[in-house]
Amino acid sequence: MDKLTAMIGRVGAAGDGGDCPENNMEALIKGVKMANPYKELVMIVDNEAPVKDIALLNQFKAPVHIILCGVQDGDILTDYLDIARHTKGSVHTIEEDITKIASFSEGQEIVIKNKTYRVMGGKFVLINKS
Repeated sequence: MDKLTAMIGRVGAAGDGGDCPENNMEALIKGVKMANPYKELVMIVDNEAPVKDIALLNQFKAPVHIILCGVQDGDILTDYLDIARHTKGSVHTIEEDITKIASFSEGQEIVIKNKTYRVMGGKFVLINKS
């Protein structure tokens, strides 16, 4: 825990990097290799930063539990819902824990705060902005 706390401090002090889209999938793939063996994977992400390398999602199978920072009024970048669904993980905001996301099938909907998302073409799509 001390190493994690120190790393969080170093990352925070380094600033925002200036590049909004992030290589989340590359980070997961590399992190799994570094942390093997592991029981759970937790990814803390900025909900404002799109996943630049979402195309690599099919290369990743381990369950990912995503902690979303910066969620406003239920607006969630659907990439994070897709990652959790594909990996049989979960999504967590300050207000809600979405733990059964892997069971969602084509056409099913989920309401997060006041926003509705539907699985369409194998991916989550925001269908109303309320």
